[in-house]
Amino acid sequence: MLLRINLNSGKAKDDGLLLDNGIRIKNNAKRMIVPYQVIYEQTGQLLPPGIQGEAALKVGYGPLEGREWVMNLGGISINYRDWQLGAPLILETRHERPFLKMQFELEGHSQYTPRWQRGSKATTIEGGTHILMFHPAVYGKLFYPKSRRVLDIEFTVDYFKKLFQDDFSAMGAFGTAILDERPELIDDRSLPVTGRMKSIIQEILDCPFENHLKKLYVESKAIELLLLQLDQFSKCTQTKETFKLRNDDRDRLHQLKEMIEQNPNAQHSLKELAQLVGINEFKLKKGFKTLFGHTVFGYINQVRLEQAKQLLGDPRLNINEISYLTGYKYPQHFTNAFKKQYGYLPKDWRAIHADCHPL
Repeated sequence: MLLRINLNSGKAKDDGLLLDNGIRIKNNAKRMIVPYQVIYEQTGQLLPPGIQGEAALKVGYGPLEGREWVMNLGGISINYRDWQLGAPLILETRHERPFLKMQFELEGHSQYTPRWQRGSKATTIEGGTHILMFHPAVYGKLFYPKSRRVLDIEFTVDYFKKLFQDDFSAMGAFGTAILDERPELIDDRSLPVTGRMKSIIQEILDCPFENHLKKLYVESKAIELLLLQLDQFSKCTQTKETFKLRNDDRDRLHQLKEMIEQNPNAQHSLKELAQLVGINEFKLKKGFKTLFGHTVFGYINQVRLEQAKQLLGDPRLNINEISYLTGYKYPQHFTNAFKKQYGYLPKDWRAIHADCHPL
């Protein structure tokens, strides 16, 4: 059942928007500030707390138009959001329950600023990255400067303890913080969403099962994402302990990452890439892997394959054309790389996803 939420029925005022419930929303040409629960409250809870089930809805509010899907499994809650924003949006949020969540910011940007530090920590998640966070309580503001797609997977603390059999030693300081009920992030920065993670997320959205089988399938995929996330952060921590980067080197590597994303089909050697951003080859190789969890050419390959997935949605393009457009000299190399990354041949991926759209 799709629910339509439209909160634009409030009475317009020069100093903002006055809703029927008396809450005033600050609004100007640059941003809108909204209490988070206002987006949903006119229809009640999407799913009552503690109730297992699945629901989808469309949201329409001020500069926000989008759609959401949520599934409560008992101990795990999964929420996929696809929000289109006509202007930057600030959401005021507050709740007292513990907040243990994986966040995969597939597109966009998310920034949380707490009003007080005792219950939560400031968190910034760039588009294309993910983080695991624990907040005993949440009270602050969420800032979204642009449209976003995100998958949130929230665990109850009891479920997490049962999953790890009360042994959080593998998570180091993060595990200790959960037991001590202190706010913590698994790392001081988010890491890139890998190709495998993206595939699992898409598998969740395209789940072929119904009822109890769907619950089992989605829950297993959520745990698989958690394992991949913990493994990636663990490897990154080990690398950081043996290799340090100066701030100017970090800036150069971020510049290179943006160049790759803007033109992944460009053909460059490692030496040429190093010269483009003014860094030596050793720092380029080690630093890029440390910062982004990929080798330089591994990341180039991932960006190309993501571009190929988008192009496969255009039936006017054949596989050879897509191979050429994504920078592969030989179609067979493209086919092999695609299958290795996603587990399907390009033609099979096209057939499976021809009519598949999340929600």
